[in-house]
Amino acid sequence: MDLKGLEAAPAAQGKFFWVPATRQGFLLAKGLPKTAADKAYELWGIAGKEPVPAGVFLVDELGQAKFLMPALAGGGDLR
Repeated sequence: MDLKGLEAAPAAQGKFFWVPATRQGFLLAKGLPKTAADKAYELWGIAGKEPVPAGVFLVDELGQAKFLMPALAGGGDLR
């Protein structure tokens, strides 16, 4: 799944890879503002019609992130 930046970071881009068999995902992102020392980004998805927290990640000084999402509990596919 290709991801694009919103108003806060219009140059941001990303790709998200979902593995239904293991209910895990992998996020590659670039162009994001670096996280402050006391802050982090949170990844969310949609399972059915419900928002689902999918983990917390940091962005490096180049605005890049690589994040292996832990396996999600429960049923339904993530979008």
